[in-house]
Amino acid sequence: MTSTVLERLLKLPLQFFVPGTVQASFGLLTWSGLAYLVSVIPMAPLAGYGYERAGVLAAIAVHFGVNTTMALVGVNSLLPQVSIVAVQAVVALALLATFRDRRQSEGSPGRQAAPSAHPA
Repeated sequence: MTSTVLERLLKLPLQFFVPGTVQASFGLLTWSGLAYLVSVIPMAPLAGYGYERAGVLAAIAVHFGVNTTMALVGVNSLLPQVSIVAVQAVVALALLATFRDRRQSEGSPGRQAAPSAHPA
């Protein structure tokens, strides 16, 4: 998640201060700007889960899916933004709970561990 937060900070000028971007229309010091910045919290485990399960292309697909959802829903007010972040948070928590349970059971006898896309 640290790398995702760092990425968000590095992209901050590009996203909020370039005229014509969605984030510039939100404004950095607004509730919509805050909602956009907070969206990094559920986005990190979602992209991380995609990466762990299927690699870089899956993480890119997750990011693309979130961007597409934002474009289709039309995030020109606070309610759609908060709704998207809430759905992301619920899915991220469900995946984290499922992934944690699977990791704990990998060491159990009689259960076969799921192969990882990226061995340690």
